[in-house]
Amino acid sequence: MTDHPAAANVNIPGLYNAGNTCFFNAALQALAAAPPLLPFLQLAVSAAEVRADSGSPSQLIAALTDCLKDLSPVTGKCGSVSAWPVLDALRERQPPGTPQLFQHGAEHDACEAVEALMDAVAEDLHAWFRIFLLAPLLTPSLRDLPAIWQHPQCLGTQTAELPSAARALREWQRLTAEPFAGLLCDEGMCLRCHSHSVRQLTPFVMLSLPIAPTLEQSLQSFSAPAYVHDVECTRCSLRASIRDCLSAQLKQSAGRPADFDSPGTACDSANGSPKSSSEPAGEGPSAAISRLQLLCDSKCTLPELDFAAETAAMGLQWAPCRVSLLKRCSVAKPPKVLLLQLRRVQWLPSGHQAKDFRHVMFPEHLPVTALTEAAPSLPTGSGTNLTSPAPSRAAVAFQMHAVRALHTSSPARQPLLVGTCAQNIPAPACNEPRTSTGGALPPARPPMYRLCTVVVHHGGASSGHYSTCRAVRGTGAACHWFRVSDRSVTCCSKDDVLKAEATMLIYELI
Repeated sequence: MTDHPAAANVNIPGLYNAGNTCFFNAALQALAAAPPLLPFLQLAVSAAEVRADSGSPSQLIAALTDCLKDLSPVTGKCGSVSAWPVLDALRERQPPGTPQLFQHGAEHDACEAVEALMDAVAEDLHAWFRIFLLAPLLTPSLRDLPAIWQHPQCLGTQTAELPSAARALREWQRLTAEPFAGLLCDEGMCLRCHSHSVRQLTPFVMLSLPIAPTLEQSLQSFSAPAYVHDVECTRCSLRASIRDCLSAQLKQSAGRPADFDSPGTACDSANGSPKSSSEPAGEGPSAAISRLQLLCDSKCTLPELDFAAETAAMGLQWAPCRVSLLKRCSVAKPPKVLLLQLRRVQWLPSGHQAKDFRHVMFPEHLPVTALTEAAPSLPTGSGTNLTSPAPSRAAVAFQMHAVRALHTSSPARQPLLVGTCAQNIPAPACNEPRTSTGGALPPARPPMYRLCTVVVHHGGASSGHYSTCRAVRGTGAACHWFRVSDRSVTCCSKDDVLKAEATMLIYELI
């Protein structure tokens, strides 16, 4: 039975449950309540329709766009919608021979469904752009460049050979600026040499937060520094390699004749063998080791090199040094639509799952500073030293055009310095805005997030039911809240929503 009570003559459709699909229904209702998503998908679909040879970006994007249209608020009575086209399109993207995604009749997580949908949409948009928009514009010499396909931003450097590069680059940025995409900044500090790691930027769609009394405290716990053990430190390893080489030189020189290092010969620091004096001064391994020593002792950032291979080329033996570090993960670029998952299900030492039923107080309006300044920065130290895994292809592509956004962000938060030494950059001059009479303007209001969706899980750790509380905002300050449980749609108050046992929260930037 479907109940659609009128709230200022505004209603929203429900979704049919096709057998334990409440998790997917809740995910679709949550995405339908995020205002920027539907215009973003419609933009991609309309861009494909104007090109007769390109077709739709993907079956998934077309099905998701139609479903979100059907779930939009309507005036008067409305029926229910089926989620099967979207779920089938998501399952068909799987490679053959792999286990089926979200198997029929099984219990699944709504947060996992939202993340899978957004990841699939981003992959399909990037693939569609490369095949149908980028490939016809490329000349044969450019078509074989792997960097073009991995990083379309490099088209901007090929304008001489590709006249349409600027237009293609603008279209790529317009069609791939996912409203849920943000940037995380990972940094660490070695507890032995007290130098900082390279601050790597990685994209994220959803933040998974621990349970705390308030949402602000959950964000602080997410960004709080934590100890990580048994990590290879590049700077410490490089120092150990140089120290072992110098120790070996001293031991060898102690047993050599006095005339071994004559003016006509010099000692090869790699293996102790003599080298000819005809070799130019300053070009031998000893000079290279001296440069490495100066680099280690400096407080600037180490270059992004494979120092293990570099030292091996010099004849040195790499001495990996495993240390403990203090690591911190912070939000560098907030997304337009913020997805927050509250980790209610935890694994016990016995191997069983348990659900945390504690209430997390979450506000209707969340300042962006609560996300970007949730925890203090790491202590200052010398340059970069930590070996970190290479970022994924998507992370590199996203990082290339997102670093500029960091340096044009709000003055309320200083932009992060990526791969630089903070001590070498002067502090910017403070130019406070003034009124026409010369007086100081009142401080600007910080940007805010506004609550638009709350997903609630009813039940235990292994089974239960999902429902969604979504906001429908009209003109002015009018806002109506609806509680959606599959086909059942009822009105609820804002106070009831704020008291809910939230599993996922969605905020929009206002």
